[in-house]
Amino acid sequence: MEEKILVVDTNNIATSIMQNIHVKISSSVSHLIKTQDYLITNGAIINFINFSDPTNPHITETIEIPDVWYLDIKVANEILIARRTNGDVFFYNITNFSNITEITSLVAEKGYLLEVKQEFLYLIRSPDEGGFGVFNISNLNNITKVNEYLDMGRLITTTRFENYLYGYNEYSGLNIINITSIDNMKRINKPIENSYKSYVQFKNDYALFAGGHGGLEVYNIKRPNNPKLVWQDQNSGFATDIAIRNTYVYLANGYNGLTIYDISQIDNPIRIKTIELEGFITNVVLKDDICITSQEEHGITIFNISNPETPETLSEYTNGTINVQRALIGNDTLYLATLEHGLEIINITNPTTPIYVKSLSSNERATCATIVNNHLIYTSEAGINFYEIYDNNTLSWKSTYLTEKLVSDVIVHNNRLLFSYFSSNAVILQMINLTSFDYIAETHEGRILRIIIHNDLLYTTNGLYGANIYSFDNNQNNIADYYEPLIITLVITISIVFLIAIISLIVIRRKRSSN
Repeated sequence: MEEKILVVDTNNIATSIMQNIHVKISSSVSHLIKTQDYLITNGAIINFINFSDPTNPHITETIEIPDVWYLDIKVANEILIARRTNGDVFFYNITNFSNITEITSLVAEKGYLLEVKQEFLYLIRSPDEGGFGVFNISNLNNITKVNEYLDMGRLITTTRFENYLYGYNEYSGLNIINITSIDNMKRINKPIENSYKSYVQFKNDYALFAGGHGGLEVYNIKRPNNPKLVWQDQNSGFATDIAIRNTYVYLANGYNGLTIYDISQIDNPIRIKTIELEGFITNVVLKDDICITSQEEHGITIFNISNPETPETLSEYTNGTINVQRALIGNDTLYLATLEHGLEIINITNPTTPIYVKSLSSNERATCATIVNNHLIYTSEAGINFYEIYDNNTLSWKSTYLTEKLVSDVIVHNNRLLFSYFSSNAVILQMINLTSFDYIAETHEGRILRIIIHNDLLYTTNGLYGANIYSFDNNQNNIADYYEPLIITLVITISIVFLIAIISLIVIRRKRSSN
């Protein structure tokens, strides 16, 4: 089977146009690594592609062994490290890309994934084994195993960032291991509950999640480092989205329709109504007295919720099989992110009779949209698109920021553009203007569905292992997992013990004096 790698000119990232440049390769590709003027791909064949002239990339060397698949590759100190299907690891000298030579190999114990930090190779074991082994590779003629870590269990995917190894376990969720000291590797977080979470909204000190089969989940987040589940309504639906208006929650509940809760007592909500609708509800949005649900190929339904306990259906809208994923309400305008017709724009001046206006990116998948300071920002297969909105709701294109993969969500916070990928992490860019961006930081997790900022913390909801919370370090322009430093807990604990000891001594002395 012949595959192709597409080359894109990103010198001007806001206005770059896809060039019709392809590199033909003879096998599927599972990873890409860029080093010097070369791109290295792996699969049934390891390809070395010369990109010194971006208009004429070409394969200069390959590594191929019959019936062998290379499942992971890493580059460290001009050494290519490749893991084969049998678990063995091979080391290649790539100092000279026109003369690549095998140096040595490591017969490993069912190796699965590779991570490298300085002179250490972290060999992630296969899912049926779990954990990982650590090998010192400073001397490739004498590779030695120096440690192993078993507490992570079965790992499906891993990544390393600086001194932390992140591993996803299908049972315990995300595990974070501090590998600063190779002799004292420690997990710094409690495994996150392995449950689907699609979106979150906030009320006072509580986070309310749309939790898939978990239904509506209410967490106390007074201490964001240690959220506590205080209430849950688990039912036969599949909660995909949530919106809050005053003391009412509107839950998009899959094939079970739209469910409404009274959260006057937030740690003990009352389910007051379920509205059955056609199709699978993926999204619910509110503005003033209007509620709109997205129902994939069944389009949308518009409700009047002036009386929140008895919503009135105003209209339904569909334009063929548009497969609506997300809706955004503007000024008398509705923006629908669809999987077939891009971003559809609907006039809802009269919500009882929605009128189709036009489509943007009509031949692409659109996934989400937001409005910031009279600018419409929406995501499509081309990337993140920026339009200016004029008084009469007409639009003028400003720029498109090309993204690596399909974006799942996008928001703007303090002049920073935050977006997430369905298949990987969340990225933060500084917005200098609508055509210029500077990279700031990114998270390291997979399958992010939605992102939201609350009290200067970034919450990501995840289709694999629940939700994560990140804090912003404004001095270093990065983000970090949010957890309370252990030293604070120790100080408090020691102080309490010390106080109890003093009180006990006083009581004992008084008893002796009285005797």
